[in-house]
Amino acid sequence: TFCVDLSNTNHVTTQIDDGCTLSLEGETNISQDKTGMRVEVEQISTLKFAFSNLISMRDAKYKIFVFEQFLSFATLAPVKYKRFLLIDKDKQNDRTKNSTIEIYDEKESTLSKPERFLEYLFVYETIKESFPTIIKRWFTEKDMFPIRAHLIDSVGHKGAFCSTDFLTIIQAIDGFYCRFREDGIGLKQILSNLKEEFKEISILEISDYDIDCIRDSRHYYSHLLPPGKKKHVVDGLELYDLNHKLRKLLLCCILNFVGFNNDEINVIFNKSNN
Repeated sequence: TFCVDLSNTNHVTTQIDDGCTLSLEGETNISQDKTGMRVEVEQISTLKFAFSNLISMRDAKYKIFVFEQFLSFATLAPVKYKRFLLIDKDKQNDRTKNSTIEIYDEKESTLSKPERFLEYLFVYETIKESFPTIIKRWFTEKDMFPIRAHLIDSVGHKGAFCSTDFLTIIQAIDGFYCRFREDGIGLKQILSNLKEEFKEISILEISDYDIDCIRDSRHYYSHLLPPGKKKHVVDGLELYDLNHKLRKLLLCCILNFVGFNNDEINVIFNKSNN
């Protein structure tokens, strides 16, 4: 006999706006070979959105897309849904009517998968107490949407690194500061201010020299300047290292935005083995 106990799985339900409730449930799929000598158990998470008003297909897909971004942020790897079902609540309890429609949607394949949960940025237990507040802000703060998209784009390992990856991170940090701190500030001052704001974060390692290199390299690669026009331009491995440092800074910005202070951000980083 093979038995799976789901009584202790996390079941999460939270209101993300006036017309929509989000819930997460743990489930399993059990399969065996023809002889019954080999049993496989797959753990899955089911995400459900319950709408109190009529919605369009675009509304439904958008809600899923935003949660995919949240999981990509949490796991530091691109996450896509496996199945997409529409359920008619009015027909759900009537066995004579079909209440479910499965949507088949072609998705782009990704090179990396979030296989090692120890390397996630955080897991549910880490943010359990704050989850309702975090996820509501994640869905409702529209000014963060483009910045978040740049972060998600940066965590997908494409097999090679180039200057546009560096520029994506810079644009996200610049946009974050202009939207949520102060507009009209130069890049060097932005980086200096953020370095001071997050100085208690243990994994940050941006020096004043790094800031000069980031500023000059950003102008060089953005505007295709002639060689020698800027003094502190870097490329190759040095540019890759700067990109890695900037990605950590962007993670701090977004964690701060969703509600964590510096001490809590340090706890999140220290619990991650990434």
